[in-house]
Amino acid sequence: MAGEGILKTPQKVAASIERLDMLTTEMRGFREAMTRRFERIEEQSSDTRERLTRLEAVREADRSQLEAELARIRTEAERAVMQLQSFAESHALPEKAEKSSRKKKQKKK
Repeated sequence: MAGEGILKTPQKVAASIERLDMLTTEMRGFREAMTRRFERIEEQSSDTRERLTRLEAVREADRSQLEAELARIRTEAERAVMQLQSFAESHALPEKAEKSSRKKKQKKK
């Protein structure tokens, strides 16, 4: 019986080595698959960062354009208000002068 145990030990070692070889092969395949996935994720992350950078640049350009347009509209509105005030003053003065001359004429009577 002791001899049987000695013969089984090399078989067990050989079986263990075969199993380790199989596991090594499986792990290599797993490692390669994970490496490909990580590389793909890194590429996608890089692409996403680039797209985000471009979108931020476009957003800033749009914001600058809108701010410029808003400033132009404000300037036009201020100019229009000033023109209306000037117009109102120029047309109101003769009327006021006419009214005051009427009042003077009425006081003289």
